[in-house]
Amino acid sequence: WWSVDVFYTQGLGSEYAFHLERQATCTCCCCNRPEVVVRDVQGNTIGSVRDPFPCCGGLTFSIRDPNDEKVLKMSSSCCPLGLWCPLPYGPCSEIEMDITDTDSGETVGRVTKKVPSTLKFLLSPDVDDYHVEFGRVSRPAHKALI
Repeated sequence: WWSVDVFYTQGLGSEYAFHLERQATCTCCCCNRPEVVVRDVQGNTIGSVRDPFPCCGGLTFSIRDPNDEKVLKMSSSCCPLGLWCPLPYGPCSEIEMDITDTDSGETVGRVTKKVPSTLKFLLSPDVDDYHVEFGRVSRPAHKALI
């Protein structure tokens, strides 16, 4: 089980933005898949992010609203090289995941996971950089879930 409080900084101070929480699970293939619940400052559920089991292929995440309705889908290509061989250069240096609106089927944004520089990679190989392009994602709750 883990939980994370996310703050944002503006000017000289920082403010509490939202809380992420993931229960410990014993995951096996398609059974008992991981889920992260996102809550606002008052403790109200904004939504959740689930990691469904892809039979074969790349990363896929199901982004759901507080009513457990699927609102966005985030997925990578079939077999991203960076997932299997994360190197800080060449085709293995990043994984791109498109964010798709489930109602319209349109791509509304993108998340890119980048392997850090060689020095940072060698000193701490579990550090990654994520770059988020919200594009046409307009609802603040959906942005928090991404």
